[in-house]
Amino acid sequence: RVLCEMLTWGFEVWPWERIAWLCSARNVASQRTAKKAGLLREGVLRGRIRLPDGTRDDTVCYAALKDEWENPLLMKNQEYGMENDA
Repeated sequence: RVLCEMLTWGFEVWPWERIAWLCSARNVASQRTAKKAGLLREGVLRGRIRLPDGTRDDTVCYAALKDEWENPLLMKNQEYGMENDA
């Protein structure tokens, strides 16, 4: 719910055209939050973050475009695949 409010604020109060949500590929709850808010999964940035133990972690990118946010039918018609990867 908070993310939805932030998206509304970003698109209605600010002149932003795109809002991205980045999270660890291991953070399933964060990915679920992004999906529930209507963001589309755009891809995985492999090995983007180096963890304190020296290993690398993947980052998942979700995003929404202002046009899609204003017209949810546009978002439903988008096919960015990789939904089965989560």
